[in-house]
Amino acid sequence: MSLPPKPLLDECETMFDDVPQILERAWNYWDDGRVGDLEQVTASLYHAQVRGSGDAVYDVDVRLDDSHHVLSTACTCPYQATPYCKHVGAVLLALRDQLGGSADGRRVDGSRRTRREDDDPPVSVPKYVSDAILDRIREQELEGDGDVLFFWSHGLRDHARHMRRGKPVSTLVGRDEAIDIMLGPIRAYELAHDISAHSSDEGVDWTDAFFNDGGDAGRAGGNDGVGKAGRRTAGDPGNVENALAGVRFVADNALCSDDYVAACRNLAMCVEALALFLNAFSGLDEPADGYDDDFGGGDGYDPLDDFGMVSDENDLLVGKIRCYMELVAQHADSQTAGKALSMIGKAAYSPVVRFFDPTNCSMLIASALAFADSPDKSMWAYDMIETAMERFAEDHDRDLPHQSLFVSREVLRRYTRMVAYDLYRRAGDAAGCERLWRDHADSPALLLMHAVTLMQRRRFREAYDLVDDHLQRSVHADDADQEIVTNGLLYGLLPHGWHSVLEVCAEQMDSVSRLAGVYRHIIVHASDRADKPYVTRLRRLLKIAGVDADQWRDQAVSLAHRCAGDIAKRINGRRGVDLTEDAGRGAWRNPAYESLIVSAQLTDDALAYCMMLSYPPLDLLRTMAIGHPDRAEQVIFDAMPAGALDGGTVGGAGGGAAGGRRHGTHGGRTLAASRSTYRQVAKQLRRYGTIFGEERMIEVARGIVSRYPNRKALRDELAFAL
Repeated sequence: MSLPPKPLLDECETMFDDVPQILERAWNYWDDGRVGDLEQVTASLYHAQVRGSGDAVYDVDVRLDDSHHVLSTACTCPYQATPYCKHVGAVLLALRDQLGGSADGRRVDGSRRTRREDDDPPVSVPKYVSDAILDRIREQELEGDGDVLFFWSHGLRDHARHMRRGKPVSTLVGRDEAIDIMLGPIRAYELAHDISAHSSDEGVDWTDAFFNDGGDAGRAGGNDGVGKAGRRTAGDPGNVENALAGVRFVADNALCSDDYVAACRNLAMCVEALALFLNAFSGLDEPADGYDDDFGGGDGYDPLDDFGMVSDENDLLVGKIRCYMELVAQHADSQTAGKALSMIGKAAYSPVVRFFDPTNCSMLIASALAFADSPDKSMWAYDMIETAMERFAEDHDRDLPHQSLFVSREVLRRYTRMVAYDLYRRAGDAAGCERLWRDHADSPALLLMHAVTLMQRRRFREAYDLVDDHLQRSVHADDADQEIVTNGLLYGLLPHGWHSVLEVCAEQMDSVSRLAGVYRHIIVHASDRADKPYVTRLRRLLKIAGVDADQWRDQAVSLAHRCAGDIAKRINGRRGVDLTEDAGRGAWRNPAYESLIVSAQLTDDALAYCMMLSYPPLDLLRTMAIGHPDRAEQVIFDAMPAGALDGGTVGGAGGGAAGGRRHGTHGGRTLAASRSTYRQVAKQLRRYGTIFGEERMIEVARGIVSRYPNRKALRDELAFAL
């Protein structure tokens, strides 16, 4: 990595020209008083400590020459993505404040520097995103009984009461009969479609203790492979609804029972029966041939459709189990509750569940959250959840029999940590939450929850610094943003990932500099039309801060340079793709950059941008025409249907004969005689008139019509321009 040139201390900002976001963070660190006392170790060496996020403290050394040129810098932080970190930047700003950039301690213009010149003015910044996000946090706080949680909410208890309302307590189906009822129809379906669950997979034993204890009665379903449920179920054995009937019967029976331990045993067997059923679909990627009218009503049998139905049934069952455990927590004694929970845990730890369906494995473990706030039952929740965290820890990955199972294990780790957070929060265990955050500081989900908790308590500066520090540790901040764009905590409210969180905090802090930094980042990396308003937001924000039109244009030019650089990176990453095609353009186009070009009238940027588009938008063409009228005119003429222009001289954008240009793009060809072609000519003429005026449009239109005097339809379509 090549280092930037060493400037005068007074011009230390230039050391961060390629990473303005680091400079903005350095300003924030200095403003927040994070730089300790400056110590002059030798005549040229200065030392200071900088307080980072949390309890971290970093040592920074800066070496200057006699003229206050910055000769070298060093910091003990782990950041290495760019030559200079924010801690170095903060110390440079503090050192300049103490010494001044020039040798006599003054600015180049002779005035004394005392503090940062672009401090946030005492203004109220517009609130575009924070209100919606803070409202969502308050809603989740109410749902979580005063806490923002990942998985637990009052809705579980409410649904549990609704699930039992008006239903009599049922006599529980016995274990062996339940096995027969569940597996009989499933086995009949498998036989009808010639599929079966895998007995082993690369060293993984899919067999289950619940079913093994009962011998082969359930799996075989009796002598005919159908069993009691198969005989009692009317209709086609190859129909997936009939295959699920037995599991539904056993589950509904258990959910209405107050024999909690045995009911949880039956529910656990239902989970494993569905897991085995889902596993039977493995490897069936396409609709099967030969199953026409018999199984699909004439449309053919598609195993993927049936797989989706079984998967949905499985998700629904796990949700019902979580609600049922709320009833167990309310009505069962401690020992009974512990035994019932162990039955659910047994299903969660079954190989076919934890490897084949890690998400629902985690949700089964989350059923322990029902006990978290119960004084005599919380120990069972701690035992189940903390045991799961230990069992799924990285140290045990070496025991996995197959490489493909690492993906499932990582999903389990991520969700189990989130479940553990809910446990500690519901149990009022603040130390547990802090320990979880500390031990898994790089977990995006936990980091987001930590930031949300700080925002919930209106500690926005701490939340900002927490996220900002995470982004600085990330080599690629854009990739880091994708970690939380899709999340279950603030679903749909973080389109820019971590920068959306920073945006909320900056709005609530009324920090112009921080918010402007977030806006600039979003503009530079924009790829969605929804990001276009950020140009207007930035302009409005800077105007509130006192930035005039000339200053805005200077900033727009600098920002456009960053946008162009980012587009170059996108294009380099798409080598071999035709960038003028729709798929190629989608990979590099930046709608916010387009808006910036137009609003600041950056004609050179418009020219460079439009040259990469097969059909540039009108507003970009209009901007390009301000400084490059001939090129803008040529773009429109090139978009004319072949044969519209005869290759002769057409009055140019400069006007008159002197401004005429020869357009031979389609010379020698005849215009296709069709209404659609004439309408394309009319469309381009309207674009031409919008940019160059009605008089020039009429001149071009008359030239086209004069070439085809006998085409009445053409004259009719161009009547507006004649």
